[in-house]
Amino acid sequence: MYSKTNITRALKHLRKDPILAKAIDGTSIKFEIKITRNKYRALTKAIITQQLSSHSANAISERFKALYNTPTYPEPIDVAATPKSKLRRVGLSDKKIECIKEVSRRIKNGHLVLDQTGDMPDNVIIDMLTEIKGIGRWTAEIFLIFGLGRKDVLPVGDLGLRKGIKIFYNLSEMPSIETVETIAEKWRPYRTIATWYIWKAQQKSN
Repeated sequence: MYSKTNITRALKHLRKDPILAKAIDGTSIKFEIKITRNKYRALTKAIITQQLSSHSANAISERFKALYNTPTYPEPIDVAATPKSKLRRVGLSDKKIECIKEVSRRIKNGHLVLDQTGDMPDNVIIDMLTEIKGIGRWTAEIFLIFGLGRKDVLPVGDLGLRKGIKIFYNLSEMPSIETVETIAEKWRPYRTIATWYIWKAQQKSN
């Protein structure tokens, strides 16, 4: 989904912002987002990741997958039938358990067809997913980035993005949503790639 030509074009565009260019060059790594082909897995991982570090989210995600005797990933019908007590043991909160179960039930019943999201506009997908209790805009945006490979997603509520903007744009306080949107306007149509570099540069600066 991210060809070498597209990335080269994106970086040329993003480097027009001198502050972002400095953050990009300071990471010393090449852009890479691994798209999760299994859309159910991508959405489940996004739910698990809510308010957790990448390390903790990855650990819980692996324990969740290990509950099921499958070489790939559990099916929604199996997750929907799993007792909550069993899911708690992998480190999931009650809210995340109910959210994952609701997603699983909707897929099982045919009310949510994630494989059809590839042709849907971002805003339609966000509206559809945020109707589910426990899924906010951030979770839907993370699904767009890591599940669908969308190139112009700006997760304005993401703490890592906001911290990075505060650091690199020398702000006196954490930027508001409006400030993030204003700064990122010049990054269109590659705000996902810009966000990824801000994440990486922010992590390196810690």
